[in-house]
Amino acid sequence: MKLLSDPEIARRIREAFRAYPVTDIAIEALGHNLQNPFEGYIIVDDQDRILFLSEANERFFSVSDEHAFLKPNKEINPGSRLSRVMRSGKPEVGEIAEFQGGQIRIVARFPIHRDGKVIGAYGKIVFADVDRLNRLIGEIDELRTRLQTAEEELSSLKDSRYSFRNIIGESAGIRTALDLAQRVCRSDASVLLLGETGTGKELFANAIHYHSLRQKGPFVRVNCAAISDELADAELFGYKPGAFTGAHPRGKPGLFRQAHGGTVFLDEVHELSPRIQSKLLRILQEKEFTPVGASEAEKADFRLIAATNQDLSALVRDGKFRGDLYFRINRVPIHIPPLRERREDILLFVHHFNRTIARQYGREEKKISREALDVLLSYNWAGNVREMANVLEQAFWAGRSDALERKDLPGYVDPERQPPSPSWTTEESLTRFLERMEREAILAALRVEGGNRTATARRLGIHRTLLYKKIKKFLLEKEPHGKK
Repeated sequence: MKLLSDPEIARRIREAFRAYPVTDIAIEALGHNLQNPFEGYIIVDDQDRILFLSEANERFFSVSDEHAFLKPNKEINPGSRLSRVMRSGKPEVGEIAEFQGGQIRIVARFPIHRDGKVIGAYGKIVFADVDRLNRLIGEIDELRTRLQTAEEELSSLKDSRYSFRNIIGESAGIRTALDLAQRVCRSDASVLLLGETGTGKELFANAIHYHSLRQKGPFVRVNCAAISDELADAELFGYKPGAFTGAHPRGKPGLFRQAHGGTVFLDEVHELSPRIQSKLLRILQEKEFTPVGASEAEKADFRLIAATNQDLSALVRDGKFRGDLYFRINRVPIHIPPLRERREDILLFVHHFNRTIARQYGREEKKISREALDVLLSYNWAGNVREMANVLEQAFWAGRSDALERKDLPGYVDPERQPPSPSWTTEESLTRFLERMEREAILAALRVEGGNRTATARRLGIHRTLLYKKIKKFLLEKEPHGKK
């Protein structure tokens, strides 16, 4: 230790500031820092003698500056660990220290190095109000407990919502599908869900995931019909910063990365382009994928569940779907029968939706007349369960009494209220007649799909943009089921 001259002090201060100019404000800040009333400072030399005590520490140890300088640190603070820090050369941060009189403080201790040697040490109190700290810790523990409880409740809610018990049906076809799904859910085998639109394929996919060994991982649904081939690579595989014009500066993880440790649900898998089919096959074979703009592949860790309302084997024969990919995803096919093939389940769904709709809107359940039930039981349900939910919600609000009557049902489900089939008259041009038929076909498809325009376009075999134009042309915006 040596006392420094004024020029040496100025030189050392300039060195400490590196390239920054030494300003009056900066020097004031140094002084305020050393004399901060909330952080008591102590500096010792390599012999553990006190070189400096801040005013806060002078008050804390009941010693004045003239009596503290070069006094052995242990005489003022017997429990000090600054000598130990000098021996180890390693700092101690956030340590709990007990001082004379039983006072508890949170402290930090740092060795002072010069030319590779320890020449001293300094310590400071970083948190003096331990009682307040304990209160904060208690509050954090309480918040952590609440968060854990909320997560458990959310997990329980998900388990309840996506439980196999919530899949309605007692028919042989649905029981067969459920039995196979329950047997395969604990494995990592790829599952292919087969069924028409509205049969509940996504509900099955969720139930399989939430009863699997990956239930704690994410469930990522990919609507293959909504991903254009141009954007598919970035959406599915992600991209690195600067991968292309307009890319996010931090890049973006793809859906396969987001599903790491969980399940990917490829809905409408038949809509994937041949190019993306090829890449998906490689991922399933190699268990890795390469984000756009990346030089190295990333590991893929997910369970695959795919779904389609098409005959994939026929698409394979027609050359529209890769056969090798089909055999990869078709390890465990599960067929979910349409509602018309499980008529014994229709009554269960009617009562389920009646109860669900009433609960959703805070109303009493409605009694369902025999005539209304007969209509519901005899209808073909081309849109399956999804269409039934839509029909019953319309009927629930159409009636003004506490009973759901036949007259409350949408006219198109009741054979006695069906509009007459379009017929040509000699006063009508062929163009006008065909437009009338086209309008009726679009309206019927919208009703079956509950107003879902993407599904309607798919059912009609036309592009969604064309469907929007037709809806506007035929003034179907305000028609029942013609809503967005």
